[in-house]
Amino acid sequence: LTGRLALLPAPAEMLLLTVERFGPPHAGARALRASDIDGLRQAMDRSYDQRAELLADLTGLAGPLAHLPQEARWMAEVAANPQAFDRIQLFAGYAVGQFRSFWGNFGWVAAPLPGVLFVGLLLISALALLGVAWRLLSVVEPWGWREWSLLVSLLSLVAAVVFGFARQAMLLSVYRVEAYPQGRYLFVLSIPVAWLLVAGTGAWADRAAKWAGSKASKLQIAIGHVEPRWAAWAWANTLVWFAAFTLWSVIIPYYYGS
Repeated sequence: LTGRLALLPAPAEMLLLTVERFGPPHAGARALRASDIDGLRQAMDRSYDQRAELLADLTGLAGPLAHLPQEARWMAEVAANPQAFDRIQLFAGYAVGQFRSFWGNFGWVAAPLPGVLFVGLLLISALALLGVAWRLLSVVEPWGWREWSLLVSLLSLVAAVVFGFARQAMLLSVYRVEAYPQGRYLFVLSIPVAWLLVAGTGAWADRAAKWAGSKASKLQIAIGHVEPRWAAWAWANTLVWFAAFTLWSVIIPYYYGS
């Protein structure tokens, strides 16, 4: 008997279940003893939560995941088992969709910003992250609150993206939900993201000032060094103009026409 158990959660659907008495398992199949048949039949009458526990037993994840919430167990099971989709291709699509909707994809993701703006925002974000890494790795003295806050902000952003991707992959596997993780899921990290952008771009300005042989106060915009109010003023004005452009050039034309 070879096939899949449709009433088990989707991670089990990705496994080919084979009963030994009907023939030996082939490549890629998971073998079950004939004595397991009665247990599997009984599982069909159990609740969804009980079937999920059976799945954890079959995949060997019952012990480590026993005390986690159900959704967390399913995320781990989907991550641990082969899936019908290409993870690299899937996560690349997730990254593009989440980045675009984080910065500006309005009208229920139907009215995005112009493509050239996304390219510019991608370059700024990449430079900022490189600047943060450069700043953290180049500090020789003991870290202060600025360095630790940068590390916490960076790790929080990475964790939010990773868990968001894992949850969306679970929804795809279990419920066939093909949507990507929305950028608004990261809005809770708006302050850490702003801090990473300011400190990261400020690190490049600091290096440029040193390379130019001029005083750091002329170019440096990293908060906490010299004249932080000017950095806040520059970023605040940038955001105001960005919001005004978005309203008049994207949102209003989408809803009311040019």
